[in-house]
Amino acid sequence: MQVLVVDDHPLLRSALKEAIKDLDDEVDVIEGRDAADALRLARDHPGLDLVLLDYALPDADGATVLAELKAAHPTLPIIVISGFDGREIVTAAMNAGASGFISKGSTPKLIVTAIRLVLDGGKYVPESMMPGSGTAAARVVPLARGTTNAEALARLRNLLTPQELRVLGLLLKGYSNKEIARAIGKEIPSQRGSSIAESTVKAHMTNILRALDVERRTQAALAVERLGVHAHDLLGGEDKA
Repeated sequence: MQVLVVDDHPLLRSALKEAIKDLDDEVDVIEGRDAADALRLARDHPGLDLVLLDYALPDADGATVLAELKAAHPTLPIIVISGFDGREIVTAAMNAGASGFISKGSTPKLIVTAIRLVLDGGKYVPESMMPGSGTAAARVVPLARGTTNAEALARLRNLLTPQELRVLGLLLKGYSNKEIARAIGKEIPSQRGSSIAESTVKAHMTNILRALDVERRTQAALAVERLGVHAHDLLGGEDKA
């Protein structure tokens, strides 16, 4: 696995590098200190799996660098790192294509959780910084009772990542977090049949509960089933029981 870390502070790069090593002892961490490095190193390393990008680089603003990286590498996941965590900056970063946003004050454990979630196809934004989290328009629950199955599925697919939809489908089948981690791990070639981290499943579950505007797993299952959505709708028809 290759990860590009771009920040102008050597100490922070070192701290991020140590956190990333907890993911995989064999991870190749490439370091850059400014926007020019970010663009050049991303171009020179086409096999990158992830970029951790400081949002306040000395030679360009983060939004510009993020936009240029996404234009050149549209499928490359990028996590923005910033010493500022106001709602506006989080919203701007996510709207520009970031797959996650981490405050520089985050603990190593939280950083690892965020990275795992993003590598697993999800998006990470701490709940306290979730843009628009208080608006009814961003929630599934306000759908009218007469909403069709197709409309409900479309809303869910707009709110959740493919991996989160899969986690939700397995939840509807009654799987525990540990069972979900094992089931998803078997589907990911890089996992070689082993489980993904249970903390990754918990992070997915947090996003699901937030999107559905509920607090518990059982409430999430009930909310989705009331919309006429069942496990096989979310799991590609592999389970119609």
